[in-house]
Amino acid sequence: MDILFIWDGGDTDRWAKALSETLGDVRFHVYPNVGDKTKIDYALVWLPPLGELKTYPYLKGIFSIGAGASHILRDPDLPESVPVVRLVDNTSVHDMWLYACHWILHYHRHFDLYQTHQSARTWDRQKVLTPGQRKVGVLGLGAIGGYIAQNAAKMGFNTIGWSRTQKEIDGVTCMNGDEGLNSVLRQSDILINMLPATPQTCGLLNRERLAMMPKGASLINMGRGDILDNAALIAALDSGALNGATLDVFDVEPLPQDNAFWSHPKVKVTPHAAGPTNEASAPHQIASDILRLEHGKIPSHAVNPNAGY
Repeated sequence: MDILFIWDGGDTDRWAKALSETLGDVRFHVYPNVGDKTKIDYALVWLPPLGELKTYPYLKGIFSIGAGASHILRDPDLPESVPVVRLVDNTSVHDMWLYACHWILHYHRHFDLYQTHQSARTWDRQKVLTPGQRKVGVLGLGAIGGYIAQNAAKMGFNTIGWSRTQKEIDGVTCMNGDEGLNSVLRQSDILINMLPATPQTCGLLNRERLAMMPKGASLINMGRGDILDNAALIAALDSGALNGATLDVFDVEPLPQDNAFWSHPKVKVTPHAAGPTNEASAPHQIASDILRLEHGKIPSHAVNPNAGY
């Protein structure tokens, strides 16, 4: 079996060894040193060059090395008959929850305000609400968003969520449709965005929708950067309509040096680090889906190109 690997950030030796442990004899080709493209069976990629994947005539599957698939689907020349599979790895999913948990508590317990107080040497203890008095909203209730919502509920937070199709999650009030989206926005003291990048979600959190959120609410964006109207967010923060924002994803990455988010006092920036690909567990998850394809089965996390996820 011949596997193509396109990712600048990966430990190629580690991936090759891990895949061989599950798949047996694997010939590992690290882009751009590919060799004979007609021999490539599967591609493991992150941000593959546009038009590159169509040059492998016998490709059987394209696997994302991260949770999202928009970096693959952005290619207008993507081979239509080849399944695209996203990575849903339990280790990375739990890491995403830990990231969300940190920032939920950051805003819930006023740590953002205490940081400002420390700089001003101000001793001003804030009133503490119980988790049940705090509404946490999650946009996107897929494998990761659903896990985050469920765990927030287990911590006692009054948790609500929205998805394109109706979901059922223990302890979470789930909504769908336009009215459901508006309802979640209007109620969320802390809003976590986990939506994928699709034509329908691009610019979803615009000026009008951010204005629906309760005064003093906070936003955590862990989904995709192009869902958020950056200028509208800064305006909402500057006016005091929103209390703060934690941003892990951006419409341009790496975030340009002159971007206002770097220095804004109410914005926390992290470098797309909420759920890094775990190189100990991810190769085995991908290998299991390669075996499913080899046996004529549908991969566990096949992407619907029309839906974008």
